[in-house]
Amino acid sequence: METLVLVLTDVQGSTRLWQDESVAMAAAMARHDEIVHGAVAEHGGWRPADQGEGDAVFAAFRSATEALAAVAQVQRGLAAEPWPTSIPLKVRIGVHLGEVTERAGNLYGDPVNRCARLRGLGAGGQTLLSAPVYEVVRDRLPAGASVADLGEHRLKDLTRPEHVWQLDLDGLDREFPPLASLDRATHNLPVQAAPFIGRETELTSLVAAVREHRLVTLTGFGGMGKTRLALQAAAELAGHPDIGDVWFVDLAAVTDPALVPARVAEAAGVRFGAGDPTKAMVAAFIDHPTLLVLDNLEQVMGCAAFVADLVTVAPALRVLATSREPLRLRAERQVPLSPMSVPADRVSAEVLSTYEAVRFFVDRACAVRPDFAVTNQTAPAVAAICARLDGHPLALELAAARVKMLSVDKLLARLDSALTVLTGGHRDMPARHQTLRATIAWSYDALDADEQLLLARMSVLPAPADLDMIEAVCGDGIDVYDRLEALVERSLVRTVEEDGETRFGLLVSVRDYAAEHVGESADKELRDRHSAHVATSVTRARAEHDAVVVVKRELPHLRAALDHLDRTGADADYVALVVSVDDGVTHAGHLAEYLALASRALALGGTAAQRAQLYGNLSLTYSNVGEVERAREMDERALVEARRGNDPVVHANVAVMAVGTARTRAALMERVEEYRGLRDRLPPEWLTLFDHEEANLLAGRLRFADPAAAEAAARRFSHAGVFSVRLARVLLDTGRVQEACAALERVRDPAPFLGMRTWELRGLTERARAALLCGDPTEARQLAAEAREGFLLVGARPFEPADVLAHVARRERQPAAAVDLLDQALVGAPDPPDVLVAQLLWRRAVAHADAGRLDLALADVTAAREVLQDEELWLLELLGCLVVEALVLESTDPARSARLLGSVGAHRGTWLLPHDLDDDAHALAQRLGDMYAEDVALGRLLAPSTAARN
Repeated sequence: METLVLVLTDVQGSTRLWQDESVAMAAAMARHDEIVHGAVAEHGGWRPADQGEGDAVFAAFRSATEALAAVAQVQRGLAAEPWPTSIPLKVRIGVHLGEVTERAGNLYGDPVNRCARLRGLGAGGQTLLSAPVYEVVRDRLPAGASVADLGEHRLKDLTRPEHVWQLDLDGLDREFPPLASLDRATHNLPVQAAPFIGRETELTSLVAAVREHRLVTLTGFGGMGKTRLALQAAAELAGHPDIGDVWFVDLAAVTDPALVPARVAEAAGVRFGAGDPTKAMVAAFIDHPTLLVLDNLEQVMGCAAFVADLVTVAPALRVLATSREPLRLRAERQVPLSPMSVPADRVSAEVLSTYEAVRFFVDRACAVRPDFAVTNQTAPAVAAICARLDGHPLALELAAARVKMLSVDKLLARLDSALTVLTGGHRDMPARHQTLRATIAWSYDALDADEQLLLARMSVLPAPADLDMIEAVCGDGIDVYDRLEALVERSLVRTVEEDGETRFGLLVSVRDYAAEHVGESADKELRDRHSAHVATSVTRARAEHDAVVVVKRELPHLRAALDHLDRTGADADYVALVVSVDDGVTHAGHLAEYLALASRALALGGTAAQRAQLYGNLSLTYSNVGEVERAREMDERALVEARRGNDPVVHANVAVMAVGTARTRAALMERVEEYRGLRDRLPPEWLTLFDHEEANLLAGRLRFADPAAAEAAARRFSHAGVFSVRLARVLLDTGRVQEACAALERVRDPAPFLGMRTWELRGLTERARAALLCGDPTEARQLAAEAREGFLLVGARPFEPADVLAHVARRERQPAAAVDLLDQALVGAPDPPDVLVAQLLWRRAVAHADAGRLDLALADVTAAREVLQDEELWLLELLGCLVVEALVLESTDPARSARLLGSVGAHRGTWLLPHDLDDDAHALAQRLGDMYAEDVALGRLLAPSTAARN
């Protein structure tokens, strides 16, 4: 191997020029070749025999400074040339440095691929340098050259990010479009530990299939590399206009087909609240280009109908599935994956490197033994190993892990012996599957007893786990740390980095084999330990107020634990675990799942305190999906159960949370007093938490009924993001816009919200409202639109930002646009309407009235008023609603119009009425004049709720 500087060029837009201007392009490319080839030769570079695709040029240098001098000469020469084509020829260039192998005039190795990926980031005329190149040349740049730091970017090989630098040359362009890296695409593609080796032909075919067909299934035996190929294809497609967003959905831990829709929705960021995830995905994907990569679908083949329905009703959606068998759907395009190419005869080391299986084996062998290389002496054994393993990637990887201890000759001898003994299993099993099974078995048999035991025990873990969980579940009598290290070295256990923590898991093929070595009784004992560990972790997290983070991280394990407890009839443990989860599942965004879990737990019984907590968390979940009446019902049930129990922490929690759904001020204060009567019995850590939540809810619930009290509550903890938003709302309601802007300055950064995404979005919405009141509709629209999209992604109703956007439209005298915005926000709203829906109904009535559609306006305002007149704590909303009704009734019932106006005038206090209704109310009063003065005076004697009813 040799360390070389690699240069790859590519002509921008050459395909179109060849198609439209073939004669001129032929002349242009002849001159292009003279410039590029001449610069390479002049600076000591050479061009490998394999020049790559299209009009690309591949060159190698032993000197980084000479390579950059050649590149600078190329770009200057091309820029100065008078091209015969309609547009000048421009090339993008990637420059990388790394160890490569030279055979038969060609260069091989991962650096070649990374150089091509680096080049692919750029635009015509742009030269990009990798970090290794920059470190060598930073102080020895060509004359008239400088570098610009473009930061770290994920290349489309899915491995580590690459720090990218741009070579700038005096007199040439320095400004280019953003780099075409994975960072520009919306996706969740995981970083891969190893580079993509081989499969270039299969990759090209798979990418073409996905672009041409909307449902593609990549089939092959376990361990054939389906997942890695699908991920690479997705990376190639990410950001393409016809593909759009790319979402990878790992179904390895899912065994129930009924759970697939929810898992897909969660992975794709589609929030469905308590609703149907399939309907939510249809709404999200119907006209938004999206690619779903569904991995390990063979475990849940019963979901085929779901996949078919999704593809049918969402024409902008594409699905790439990996499975051991096809889905057998009419719209499906099957792409079978064959083993990697292997040498058939004895070949030299140079020729051997052209085979995919050999390149893959060598790469994996170098990972455990960096000095590993294929020589003419070892080539026959390497070729035989690859052929003996049928080019099966997982089998090759398991075998390569052994070169740390064995020469390839000894490895081949032992491998031959192992396969002779082990491939005689099930006669109806496909030969290649027998080879994989035999290779896993051989690797398993090579382990010592404790390593075998640990691997078998780990098969009960449904997803990668941290060291603590593995020790708790699998560590009885085993030194887990040392044994786990050995399993990782042998490629039987994979490592995954999540949030800075290393987790350990098994591939499905290995897990299936390992599970065969766990007896029935041992399996139950291990799953009991697993459930107990999960329960302990969640209980501890709840006590430390960290349930949301832990539940989100351990969700596959939580699901498996609950399933085990339910199947084994451990009802009490099931209920206790769901209670310990607290509101973690809800805050993690899995609202429908929590509704199902809590309902199941309630059906199993539980203590009064447990039922109180479950009902309280159900109230929170229903509130998050906008079902106010259901939330109130759950709070009432929670209070009944809490009063029956004897747990002051649970009782206090329920009483505080019930403040948030109280219908009247009397009921609100009754719940406040109930909580305060329990304060002396609370541990200090819970007291602080509940006092914080009490102030938060009072600031929200008294916002309209008693602005002064709401403001005082909001100022108690004004350092926290939630309270800054609460305070800003009250200040904006009462016209103190500059004070509100000062409060909102504290929440421009999301840190004060402590990860509570919905409150980040509410802060964004209040900033939009403040911008509008300060006279900046452009910023208001931008902020509100961002908030609206965010609410939709977390599965919450976007009522608040829709209100601001409709207000902007009214200011701009676009009532039709306001109606459209509010119509969209009201899709799927409960019927009959609740208070949240009523707010938007009377705002839509404003827009209808502005457009002269008084019949529609009257229908909306009447429906809103019938709800709001019974909501004592929503006074400002009722006042706004009554002004709109007065405007609508001006010509048909001016006396009632005047009475409503009088009641509003007597009770509006210091508030600004929403949607600039103060101006409308003043103009209406002028039009009614003295003729209806008595009606106005009568209205001033009526409470708004009374005026609404009469």
